[in-house]
Amino acid sequence: MIQKNDEGFGVQIMPDSFVSAYLTILHVVPEEFKWFKFWQNRYILLLQDNTDAESFRQLRVYLRWHKNAVNHRSNSID
Repeated sequence: MIQKNDEGFGVQIMPDSFVSAYLTILHVVPEEFKWFKFWQNRYILLLQDNTDAESFRQLRVYLRWHKNAVNHRSNSID
């Protein structure tokens, strides 16, 4: 993730993120700051009309496939 001041850091996308055709809500936790309570619940809203259409589509596809893989792995453990 890149901040306004051009500093970047890694984040983990949590499985409860929401993905639809017009709206995506990412629940992210920075990898370096998991212990810091301020960052425990950071949500990022992405709307279809204020992002690049192809990039938004690619992100949605990635998130859907990633979420299905995570859900499949957790279900197969039981």
